[in-house]
Amino acid sequence: MENAIVENSDGMYAEWVDVSECKNLNLAFDHKDIIRDALENIKMMIKSEPHLLFELVPKKFTLLQVRALYDSIYEKKSDAANFRKFIFSIPGVAALPEVESGVPHRAARFFTYIKPKR
Repeated sequence: MENAIVENSDGMYAEWVDVSECKNLNLAFDHKDIIRDALENIKMMIKSEPHLLFELVPKKFTLLQVRALYDSIYEKKSDAANFRKFIFSIPGVAALPEVESGVPHRAARFFTYIKPKR
């Protein structure tokens, strides 16, 4: 979700760029409007149905991955403590017994989202 395709001047080349850069790019046709509208739609959907965040991350994720996605969508840096409270307020978030391996920092715990039955 944090990338968009940019058309090169020869029309034969495309590249991934951070979605926040799209505002400053000369995109073809109405693609800039399409990206802006899509982001606004995603923001509204996540505000009303926050569990949808978990559709955009791997099945097994860290809180940092979800927070990076959230910050990218909302184009702001969230507060870590408040973000944890927000995530754990969503029914279905479950800690896994696994942690990251091979990382140069303190290993983060993995979580998963189990859709609650209605």
